[in-house]
Amino acid sequence: MTKIRYFTSFDDEMVTLKPAQGSADRMASITGQSSDRSRRLIAAGARWFGQLVIQPWRQYHFIGAEKLRQCTGGCFLFVNHTQPVGDAFMPFVLGQSRPVYVVAAAANLAVPVLGRLIPRGGGLILPSHPRGLHAFGQTVAQAIADGAIVTLYPEAHVWPFATQIRPFVTGAFHYPVAAKAPVFVQTNTYQPGFWGRPRITAYLDGPFWPDPSWSRQVQRQQLAQQVHATMCWRAQANTVEPIQYRRREKAQ
Repeated sequence: MTKIRYFTSFDDEMVTLKPAQGSADRMASITGQSSDRSRRLIAAGARWFGQLVIQPWRQYHFIGAEKLRQCTGGCFLFVNHTQPVGDAFMPFVLGQSRPVYVVAAAANLAVPVLGRLIPRGGGLILPSHPRGLHAFGQTVAQAIADGAIVTLYPEAHVWPFATQIRPFVTGAFHYPVAAKAPVFVQTNTYQPGFWGRPRITAYLDGPFWPDPSWSRQVQRQQLAQQVHATMCWRAQANTVEPIQYRRREKAQ
């Protein structure tokens, strides 16, 4: 049975967490301070948990994963944000043995137990103040230079089981433009599954490249349009709607 949830703006939070303890900027710096060994160990644990727990539970099935895996250099992966837990773990499953980083909001640090492991295992915590953006950008650029997959969620907020593609935060496309790196797209879609739960079919598309003949602003807009159009096209594969999101008009 389809559940109905109401929203007034695409910026509405559908999953709320308590404020994280401590400075988001301080926690963000842990990613750069963590040793390669500790990061690899935590990332391996995330990949194991994703493969043995989340993938069978949510019945994940990847189509086109070879497109991403054939890219041997650093790249960006943009994903529609519809799984509060799966979205954090499945990039590690998809990336296999490659280094994987996931851009996350500081609120994720409040998740019990796992929150403190996020910046140590490959989570890139968005800084809470503009002064931290330069260092954050350098961290992202270094990850790409090291051949990593950097995962971003351009819809910004997680809406569980959403089947529509929401407007993007185009600032997220600054990073592939600055790094001159390829972009891949993962679109999670929902179909009938076993035990009365929807299964997830994740389509992989790309690569898309920023066009250096345009200004950086135009490149960001161009990439955002390509990624959004690809996700909207793949979203046609949704055949069930576990949660229906309806707009509620603001009171006058």
